[in-house]
Amino acid sequence: SRLPKVETDGSADAEAFLTDVRTGKGVFILSSHVGTIEVLTALGECDRTFHAWMDFDRTGVFNGFYLRHARRRRVVIHPISSLDMETVFEAGDLIDNGDCLVMAGDRGDGAFRFAAAFGHPVYFVACLAAGSCRYRAIVRRLPSDRREMKAEYESHLRRVAAACPTQHFVWTA
Repeated sequence: SRLPKVETDGSADAEAFLTDVRTGKGVFILSSHVGTIEVLTALGECDRTFHAWMDFDRTGVFNGFYLRHARRRRVVIHPISSLDMETVFEAGDLIDNGDCLVMAGDRGDGAFRFAAAFGHPVYFVACLAAGSCRYRAIVRRLPSDRREMKAEYESHLRRVAAACPTQHFVWTA
């Protein structure tokens, strides 16, 4: 199957994000949906591995979709149930070595605590369907303080959801 085509919003934050990913700085992505991982792997000139944590208590169809894509791309999907202290150290090694860590920002404070723990750039990313296997990625750099990070994540997601009412976002804030 073909990779989606992705264009960023052209913001300074998007350019910094692309530079960080391409140069292996190691970034943490708080996304509007873990499915963003499929779109992010289509970034041109990028050979980084994207690691995502998801809930495998979903339906078999949902799990099958992600696992099928994970086999074909630079994606590693970890079960959210595996999160423990060892995971934090392993994730720290991954991001320190230039990989990208992805979590959905709709899971409460845990995702923000996890993102703040590593001292690497944290980005809000929302991918908007643009038709015919094309997406537009909205990217915003988030502050390193977890409370500020969460507040800005929620603010960015509200703005994107209001500007794009036909897109579906899971959000429990």
